[in-house]
Amino acid sequence: MMDSLSTRFQHLLIIDPIILQTSQPSWPYLPVELIQRILEKAWTSPLTGEEVTSMLTSLPLVSKTFLAIYNRLAFRDVHVATEDYSDRFQPLLSSRTPEKEAYCEAHPLLSIPSPTTINSLCRSITFHIPGLGGYPGKDPIQLYSENHPMGQALSGTLYQLKRLPWLPSLRHITIEYTNWGYNDIFDQDRLLDLPLRVSTLELRYLFTANIGKRSIRGLSNRYFGRQRWRSGHYSLPGVRELIVSGDCLDIVVDVAHMCPTLKVLEVDELKGISVLAPLPPSVHTLVLRSGRGFILNDDSLQEMQLERALKNKLFGSSEHPRIILESASVDPTVFNYTVNLCQNHDIELIHRSLYV
Repeated sequence: MMDSLSTRFQHLLIIDPIILQTSQPSWPYLPVELIQRILEKAWTSPLTGEEVTSMLTSLPLVSKTFLAIYNRLAFRDVHVATEDYSDRFQPLLSSRTPEKEAYCEAHPLLSIPSPTTINSLCRSITFHIPGLGGYPGKDPIQLYSENHPMGQALSGTLYQLKRLPWLPSLRHITIEYTNWGYNDIFDQDRLLDLPLRVSTLELRYLFTANIGKRSIRGLSNRYFGRQRWRSGHYSLPGVRELIVSGDCLDIVVDVAHMCPTLKVLEVDELKGISVLAPLPPSVHTLVLRSGRGFILNDDSLQEMQLERALKNKLFGSSEHPRIILESASVDPTVFNYTVNLCQNHDIELIHRSLYV
């Protein structure tokens, strides 16, 4: 696993090969600032649950310098990739026993930060929830589970964070499903205890390479959250920004309308966005984040159904609405047409190139 990590981030390591081949590094050593930049870039890059676990169990063992940097990164942007780590993380937030405090004072370089430090550092938590497989002979996709270990870890952690004065700087919660359907959020009321101080909610639905595209597309038809969810059951009044990665726009609609103060909505599914209209009246920015192969042209514009979305009052009564399109490239003629189309509805269209 560490070999794969090294390959992914080797472009960040500009080091003399001779130094790498020696057991004792030659002078000059890497500056601490450079080491910190490398580790921070790696830690904040998209990581699988396995990669997170590998980094958590290896980085602290490299050196005291790595341990010090690791402590700050790992407790600022927390990744919960296993049930065991979830069980160990929560006790770190509460006061230590006198025996534990005495040990930490006697071994300051080998101990984790104090509860006060951890509580002040943490700004985001990412929960990694891997699917545990499907029916024999089918793609290994999890459709339903009442007792999934990481699902329970997510619900239990949010329950504690909502009721206890832990992590006052926590603002961003990410829930990353791998090889899952789209129903678990509502089937198990995962968002019921989302702390009010969390202003950014991110939902990621990822699939490994062995899952067929046809199976992924079919999962949208298996989404029943809108029918199962009891209208008015609960809301997410603290969420100002919602980010959803996945092919199911129906779940985007359901979650967005649970957020009465939502300002920014970001999606990476650009086909059929007319289903989003009308957005909640508080939303003023819609970010359309495409893949690197996406080019805005006649065909892709038609598939987006942007014109239909605008006719259906995409932004409703929102003041100064804007659409931000992130894509690899645009056909200038089509882009100018799209700009004028948006302007006719008093909407600003901004293009951001993915290669900048």
